[in-house]
Amino acid sequence: MESIKFTLSGTGATFKRPYINTVNLSYSHIHKVALFGLLGAIIGLKGHRHKEKDQLYPDFYTKLKGLQVSIVPYGDGLYYKDKKTFTETTGFFNHGDTLIVKEQYLVNPKWDIYLAKGKTEDTLFEEIKRSLLNREAIFEPFLGKNHFPASIEQVEILEIPEADDALFIHSLFPTEMFDVEITGDIEQDEYVYKEFMPMGFTPYLNHYREEELAWTNCMIEAKESVKGLYQDKEKTLYFL
Repeated sequence: MESIKFTLSGTGATFKRPYINTVNLSYSHIHKVALFGLLGAIIGLKGHRHKEKDQLYPDFYTKLKGLQVSIVPYGDGLYYKDKKTFTETTGFFNHGDTLIVKEQYLVNPKWDIYLAKGKTEDTLFEEIKRSLLNREAIFEPFLGKNHFPASIEQVEILEIPEADDALFIHSLFPTEMFDVEITGDIEQDEYVYKEFMPMGFTPYLNHYREEELAWTNCMIEAKESVKGLYQDKEKTLYFL
């Protein structure tokens, strides 16, 4: 399978959870919908602000939702989270008044991202490929908001074979499809991270559809026959 691979990073990132309290909380990793938004900005697709009332989804999601993605965190993937207060003085977001927002953000996050065409149009996938290889963007890509510019490096085109079986998965993967085998051996430095993360939008209102994803260095076992596993050298990837 042909795949576009690139390294995505930044000094900070915030992927806002749709829950309200005194601080805007962030998901722990970039998620599938946020990736579609980033790629949509790069090739100039319209976002939420240009969505008409009778449209099911914004333009970027309609055209990119068929993409398959694999997200591989660096290190143990447990990025430090900090809080910052942002002051918005333009008045655009608060009817002319100053808006002060407390927001959680990830510190120095970094991922390897793999893209596969899936059900997207050939011409659209080629446009994404060309833009990433040539380091071109119609709109500047950000990691959640314009305070956190995205750095995209090491872009390459790969042919990756399908993996028949796997003892480990090095990307995020859905928990409902795999069992994680925890030995409890303290010398193994095992970790298992699980979080409900956006996998798509609901029609019209465009609320997040969340599924539980996992990230671990423990051995895994598929609960049934699984498709979507691929191999890039020593890394086994699950494409969401």
